[in-house]
Amino acid sequence: IAAPTTNLPTQLSKFIGREKEITQLKKRLAENRLITLTGSGGVGKTRLSIQLASELLSEFPHGAWLVDLAPLTDPALVPQTAAAVLDVKPQGNQPVLTALTDYLRAKKLLLVLDNCEHLIEACAQLAEALLRACPDLRLLTTSREAFGVEGEVIVSVPSLSLPSLQNATLAAIAEAEAVQLFVERASAALPGFALNEANAPIIAQVCRRLDGVALAIELAASRVKLLKVEQIAARLDDAFRFLTGGSRTALPRQQTLRATIDWSYNLLSELERRLLCRLSVFAGGWTLEAAEAVCAGEGLESYEILDLLIQLVNKSLVAVEREQGEEARYRLLETIREYALERLAASGEAETVRREHAEFFLALAQEADPHLASGARGVWVERLEVEHDNLRAALRWARESGEALIGLQIAGVLHWFWWFQGYLSEGRGWAEGALAQTGALGVGPPTAARAKALWSAGDLTWLQGDYAAARILLEESLAIAQALGPSGKQNLAYALLVLGLVVRDQGDPVAARPLLEESVATCREIADRWTLALSLVSLGRTVTLSGDPAAARSILEEGRTIFRETGDKWGLAVSLNNLGLAALQLGDYGRAAALYREGVALFWQVGEKVFAARCLEELAWVVCMQGDYRRATRLFGVAEAQRETFGAPI
Repeated sequence: IAAPTTNLPTQLSKFIGREKEITQLKKRLAENRLITLTGSGGVGKTRLSIQLASELLSEFPHGAWLVDLAPLTDPALVPQTAAAVLDVKPQGNQPVLTALTDYLRAKKLLLVLDNCEHLIEACAQLAEALLRACPDLRLLTTSREAFGVEGEVIVSVPSLSLPSLQNATLAAIAEAEAVQLFVERASAALPGFALNEANAPIIAQVCRRLDGVALAIELAASRVKLLKVEQIAARLDDAFRFLTGGSRTALPRQQTLRATIDWSYNLLSELERRLLCRLSVFAGGWTLEAAEAVCAGEGLESYEILDLLIQLVNKSLVAVEREQGEEARYRLLETIREYALERLAASGEAETVRREHAEFFLALAQEADPHLASGARGVWVERLEVEHDNLRAALRWARESGEALIGLQIAGVLHWFWWFQGYLSEGRGWAEGALAQTGALGVGPPTAARAKALWSAGDLTWLQGDYAAARILLEESLAIAQALGPSGKQNLAYALLVLGLVVRDQGDPVAARPLLEESVATCREIADRWTLALSLVSLGRTVTLSGDPAAARSILEEGRTIFRETGDKWGLAVSLNNLGLAALQLGDYGRAAALYREGVALFWQVGEKVFAARCLEELAWVVCMQGDYRRATRLFGVAEAQRETFGAPI
């Protein structure tokens, strides 16, 4: 009887996905002698290593052998455990490592060292010794931390691929590896279970919520025997209690999601644990600068953050992404973040760290504010979009903790970001919520922060066509700005501007005109050229609607000139839109069409989500006046579709 050439376990469930990883790993293992698979707990490192070894078995005449180190606690027993798997018995007083080396020296063999993270130093020493002495040996190891030995190739095992948010068709959802794993394991628990049009979006939601982590998905899928997928999705907010009861034959730390993360957490140093917990306040990732600002203090120095963060990355608890020329961005898998949040709450540090987080992102929003009202807004809008989840978290904390001032300040300075990105309802909700915490409308404290939050909420409310509510907000903002005197001039200019727009759109452009003229005068007084240009083009449109488009043209041209000089394509597009209306009112349809087309092109170029629909609609009217009714109908349809994406009627 031939001796067995492997001890690899026969898998009782289907191996899902990982085709790309398997192909790449085969190539790398052919070219390198030590491959270490790293990744967070439960991501599927062990299963991938066993599958890879099984597929490569024919290439190793002396077999592929699995050494499972998970149950081991004594580092000194690592060589002995490997020797036992290979049935190597030292002679007399011969050291185990010597016997093992002698046995492997002339063999072409694949050795899989699984679950090395808690014995990392001993495993690294064994790997280095074997590789130096055994030229035909290949080592495949799994660990949440790399060995750090010469010749090691580190391969980070990603989570399973997730369904796209952009393509929610049944076919697209079915292609995602995470969904395939869920369906495979669910059908094993409940024969007849299948992916269909009704459950696919919910399964996709579950898989995204669990970040494509294989263990978490398998635990969730096992629940279909008792619960509908909608019930599973609803219970994931308490994931650590819900996702229990894995295989009875698995190690205790592999039976539940909490135990898996506990295992990694307990291997950390005290400072690493402290940083991991503090990092949990970030939503959607963070930069090194943010981590240093938010997490330092109370036993953790700012200069220590980078080294500790690198250790957490190396131990597969923090993911890092960096594109060429871009700043590195870090994030926690959501399951790890929730675990760390629980630990942070238990430490008593949660409120302190959350305050630091909110103040950091308030400072970022305040830094961005003047740039958003300029032609240089693009890079700042992108930066705030990247940090949008963190800004939301800061606003949520301010609301829940009663820190109304921070909420008011963030709501005031995020106004233009919410506008340009089309977050009208969300922005209005945050601003109104912060205002409500500081007092009912008309009786709140007359501060600059409240005045700014009032016109922020009022402007977003105007954009949604709720003119009566907008007017109440803006009139209080105006009253506070007037009471503040010279220090309130900036808020005064904005409040007058938007209140004038509200009055105009309520059907009284004549009454709106003096408000806008006062805004123009205030902007000239404080030398605010950008707001001056916006007030001018708003005044010009109002004069047009008052019935004097000829007089409006010079006002609009002045605004356009300023926007052109400052390089603001958005402001230039607004100017063209309003000049187009004046040309339309004067009956110059050819010029109006040309102005509108140029304006629409600029709006699309800068990603405008609010005024582009209005510009398209007015262009449609011009085309209609020119007699091309079919094209006008198409333009009206495009305008309506774009309008529906952000809920603004104007």
